[in-house]
Amino acid sequence: MYEVTLTDRTGRVWPLTTRRGRGVWLAEEGIDGMVGQVDVVAVNAVDSPGQRVDHIRVEPMAGTLNLIITPTATESIDDLVGALRAGLSTRDAGSLRIAGPRSDLSCRVRLEEVPPALRSNTHRVRSLTVELPLVADGGVWWSGEESGTGRIVNGGDVTVRPRLVWSGSGGPVVSPSGAVFLLPAVTGTRVLYLDADESCLVTTTAGGVDGPLWGRLRGVTVPEGVPPGATRTWVLPAGVELRWRIGYLDPWR
Repeated sequence: MYEVTLTDRTGRVWPLTTRRGRGVWLAEEGIDGMVGQVDVVAVNAVDSPGQRVDHIRVEPMAGTLNLIITPTATESIDDLVGALRAGLSTRDAGSLRIAGPRSDLSCRVRLEEVPPALRSNTHRVRSLTVELPLVADGGVWWSGEESGTGRIVNGGDVTVRPRLVWSGSGGPVVSPSGAVFLLPAVTGTRVLYLDADESCLVTTTAGGVDGPLWGRLRGVTVPEGVPPGATRTWVLPAGVELRWRIGYLDPWR
């Protein structure tokens, strides 16, 4: 049994697999798509059989939610449709969560296009079927956040890019490759993204950018990750921990 939940950009949570109190839930067609897609770039060598995979690029993930809407004790079909359409956007993302017997995964989603206007007089119908075309620009489903003090095992489909969270005196960090860099002493708690695509950003736990500290660590930080199927270990000073999420192409795994 899978539990599917949509959280829109306003923060409203839509439990799509619960009919208690009626409202909005998945039709029998359920979710069409929303599985990760990859573009495999391969090299064919002259006089050699087959091909060699050079790299894999994860594409944006798209799909459709097929929904049935019925009135509740407090909201009409019009109310529910209006709230659902207002809570979704082609620009601002919400999240879609699929929790099953072996995994609990989520992804950021937005409307791929604005759904067409309703053609029925909703005052005269008992239920309404709606299709919501969604796109997840990140391309994968993410596990909940994990944490530890050194070792990361990546059983997912994309490279893990962890973060370092520390407070107090900081100290030397030994990366999996053996490279060393120094975390400075801080007041409060800081987060360092070990990701070159994020420019090794430094923030507070609330997400605010610490510009001065970011400037000090830029060019010093070693942004190493953990490839799919691999294990990597960092050696961390006291008061420092790793945090990460695992990315999967298939939410039904």
